[in-house]
Amino acid sequence: MSPKKDNTENIEIIKTKMENRGKIIVALITALSVVLAATIPVIIQQHSNNVELEDTNTALQESLSSLQTENDVSKNDYSALKSENEKLSNECATLKADKAILNASNESLKSQNDKLTKDIADLQLANDELQKKVDEYSAMIITPDDTTTPVSIDKSGVSLSTIPPINGGDGWEWNSGTPTDPFGVTHTNVSNFLIRGGKHASWVYSEYAEYRVYHKYNKLTGYLISYKDIGEDGNSQIKIYADDELVYVSPNIERKTDLLSFEADIKNSDYIKLEIICDKGSIGWSDTNGDCLILMDVQLIP
Repeated sequence: MSPKKDNTENIEIIKTKMENRGKIIVALITALSVVLAATIPVIIQQHSNNVELEDTNTALQESLSSLQTENDVSKNDYSALKSENEKLSNECATLKADKAILNASNESLKSQNDKLTKDIADLQLANDELQKKVDEYSAMIITPDDTTTPVSIDKSGVSLSTIPPINGGDGWEWNSGTPTDPFGVTHTNVSNFLIRGGKHASWVYSEYAEYRVYHKYNKLTGYLISYKDIGEDGNSQIKIYADDELVYVSPNIERKTDLLSFEADIKNSDYIKLEIICDKGSIGWSDTNGDCLILMDVQLIP
């Protein structure tokens, strides 16, 4: 074979190869174009999606930041509320303690009120008793312009002053003098009175008067009070006998003793005797005229 022929064949072979390569390249380009045509929109869409995701992510980050800020505010509010709740709890505990104190105080006040109520009732009773004595005094008080002569009162009994003593009774001058007690009250609105204690030089003495009553009377009644001249430490007392039997002993009647009533049982007695015992106190030695006792409204009751 000649060299020329060989070159031609080689050229043909090369040409054929070149054509085949061209076809392959065209096929590759076509395939690539198809792939690109399908891929580029996806890439563009993915890019768009990425942008949207970035925007969403940014929005989410901003929302998260806002939520964190709100959470911080909520934490602060919670701390404030917790502090306020603790304060209210402390105040509630204080109020409970105060309530317990008030309850105790209320019980104490209730007890005091009950005691005051009882005291008021007791005072009312005492006031009623005092009013009775005031009424008794009022019937016997006179003013300086009134007469000092005793005024007779209608009594159911017989005045002892109308009966002469059978024994004793020296100086017993009924309805003589001014019957003024240590409180400054002059007793004149009475049926009778007797002031005794003067004309004795000794501090302590006793005297008596005996009367015959002929079994006519059941009781001997009257009132007793100290005379204005009795000493601060003085006192007096009367004893009543029925047929020599002691039937009545008065308490000691001192300068501060209120008006005292007495009643002696003399039923079926023929004789009665009144004994006066007087301790004039500090005036006894120096003042022989220091009377100590007033007897008033002494009545024999049938």
